[in-house]
Amino acid sequence: MRVQEYVYDVIWAMPGIALKEKSLITVVSLIVSNRAEQLKVHLWGLFHQGCVSNDITNILSYTLKSHYAKTTDDAVKILIESKKAIVI
Repeated sequence: MRVQEYVYDVIWAMPGIALKEKSLITVVSLIVSNRAEQLKVHLWGLFHQGCVSNDITNILSYTLKSHYAKTTDDAVKILIESKKAIVI
């Protein structure tokens, strides 16, 4: 089994946390880890599950103000670009 198949078919399919919540956790984790390239794909998925950019912005703001994250430069740029590209 390829890594991608395992992640989506096993990990993402686990019960207990809704898919939208898993996506939100993943996006915020990628932002605070400054993993910009992976963020593009996961933002697309999250927005198509009904999440709005303000949800991400509010969680990111809390994360930064609480000093849980130190560097988010590239990821925040992508988030800003995605807010412009997606009409919510």
